[in-house]
Amino acid sequence: MVPYPFGLEDSDGCSKNSSYMLTRNHNFTPPILFFGNIPILTISVENATAIVHVYTAYTCYDESGVESEFNQFLNLADWPFTISSALNTFMAIGCDTLALLSYEDNQLGTGCFSTCDNSTLIGDRTQITQVVEPCSDFGCCQTKIPEGLKYLEIHLSSMSNHSDILVSNPCDYAFLTAGPNANLVNGLNNNTVSSEIVLDWTVGDTTCEEVTSICGPNANCINSKYSSGYRCSCMQGYTGNPFTSEGCQGSIHTIYLIFLCIFQLLTLLMACLPENRNEYPCKGKCENTPGNYTCHCSFGYGGDVSKSIKKTQLEKATDNFDARKLLGEGGNGCVYKGVVDKTEIAVKKSKVKDQDKIEQFLHEVDIVSKINHKNVVKLLGVCLETKVPLLVYEFVSNGTLFHHIHGNSQRILHSWSRCLRIAAETARALEYMHSSAYPPIIHRDVKTANILLDATYTAKVADFGASKLIPMGQTIGPDTKGQGTMGYLDPEYLQTGELTVKSDVYGFGVVLMELLSKQKPVFKVESGKMVGIVKVFTSALEDNQLDRVLKIGVANEDEMEQVHEVAELAVKCVAMPSTHRPTMTEVADILDGLTKEYRNLQIKE
Repeated sequence: MVPYPFGLEDSDGCSKNSSYMLTRNHNFTPPILFFGNIPILTISVENATAIVHVYTAYTCYDESGVESEFNQFLNLADWPFTISSALNTFMAIGCDTLALLSYEDNQLGTGCFSTCDNSTLIGDRTQITQVVEPCSDFGCCQTKIPEGLKYLEIHLSSMSNHSDILVSNPCDYAFLTAGPNANLVNGLNNNTVSSEIVLDWTVGDTTCEEVTSICGPNANCINSKYSSGYRCSCMQGYTGNPFTSEGCQGSIHTIYLIFLCIFQLLTLLMACLPENRNEYPCKGKCENTPGNYTCHCSFGYGGDVSKSIKKTQLEKATDNFDARKLLGEGGNGCVYKGVVDKTEIAVKKSKVKDQDKIEQFLHEVDIVSKINHKNVVKLLGVCLETKVPLLVYEFVSNGTLFHHIHGNSQRILHSWSRCLRIAAETARALEYMHSSAYPPIIHRDVKTANILLDATYTAKVADFGASKLIPMGQTIGPDTKGQGTMGYLDPEYLQTGELTVKSDVYGFGVVLMELLSKQKPVFKVESGKMVGIVKVFTSALEDNQLDRVLKIGVANEDEMEQVHEVAELAVKCVAMPSTHRPTMTEVADILDGLTKEYRNLQIKE
């Protein structure tokens, strides 16, 4: 089914206008949808994206020089699409390869250069599509692309026409691809190669402010960041097509929860009365009001809830958000240190004042308010007097695990017992989110920069701006936003758009590898090539050369045996497919068992 605003050319009146009209080519089995000459695989109205196939640029060589070549030209000027900069990567494969991507009528461009020797095998056009993740080893390069592109050209060149590597590498390739781990496929035409890319799309050439009731019922209007037009998105708790007059409808699960809440309210209403407050400690609910918010008891509870903090208090606490108070920056905002009522706090402030950021910050409040765990950073309060909410967290004094691994304070990680405890505490926090929180939560950005250490080096998981509540069925998808951090992102999530708890398991596996090897998730080797820690670590384990990548402080024989067990666990966490990965409960149980085993070893000594 083709979702509105798109429609088929032979279905009169089904599309918004001719720009959204697709054709169905019946020469293929099953028939394939096209816009122009580009095959379209899926359209998401929820994310306003489309996944399409585009031909890969290539140059093949023989003894006399260039044997055949194809340069990619992509022009979306007549269509409502732009090339997603957030979800696509420019990539080249070859051992003597200069790949150039030009745009803005060839006035601007980017590119990358790849080199290797004849020990690296890169096949011809019939062979390259049979290789899983052809850019996972030597002989490839990649770079980001700019925002809002509607036109581009891709060209390839070689320094020596592959004269020294003709047998091992007869062809070069350059292409856009969704995600960092490319899989090339056979094109629709004979002897061609294609890749999947993600396109963003918008509706119209107006803004949300210029037209009222522009989206369907129970839907939000969001202005495009990179081009004219807007997109619509269902409100939280609703599903459907936000672009149609029917709009978004409440799910059966949402309706069930409403009836459940009414039932609880009727049966437990008396529990919020003053005389019952000591018996029922509060786990409160908050509602937004203009410029503020009000809190009340959850059904069956009484007492105090998260504190409403004044803007003036936070400005005074942070010296008006002085740069010297800055603790760090993330994708959603900056974090400042402050002091309120002799309590050290961390204030998270959005960097952008748009509706998306406001909703994302309120979403973070909603997520964190559902978590009560000693290894998760605690939300102390919220300030809603500003255009974008300010979130006030407990201050965690010893910074991030990333800082201690890669900074000048690695000494605290010289103790294997401390490394093991940090890993076990982080695992238990994620296990709680997956298995004990209701509804369950996928963190979605598990990385060492989001693991904080307090004064006693206890781990606390932070930054829930990208997190998702899990609906019935334990899967969220398809989701082509691809949120997360490169190097920690689950390749299966990038390929399928299906977000599950196993995506967090993958990120945690990378964290373990980083903790054990003291290498960043993506790092540069002696040749100058950027490689991924997952590939290097996994290969070392498979080749029985794990000690080559491990960087542990002083450790005895028993401790090194545990280090190897954790290394094997890390590799299991990044297994493909994701069904082969353990759950966070299994991971946490293994690490807890090793922690208890370590204590017993110390007692015996």
